[in-house]
Amino acid sequence: PRTLDIDIIFFAHKKINTKQLTIPHKNWSQRESVVIPLSRMYK
Repeated sequence: PRTLDIDIIFFAHKKINTKQLTIPHKNWSQRESVVIPLSRMYK
């Protein structure tokens, strides 16, 4: 089992695409847990 699970949505302006990690997260725009806080930050 995983000891820690972190969803990295963005990391500065970097783009990373490896077998284990993709940044920005490919489905970030479909996750309310990401979109709603971002929309509040940029009002």
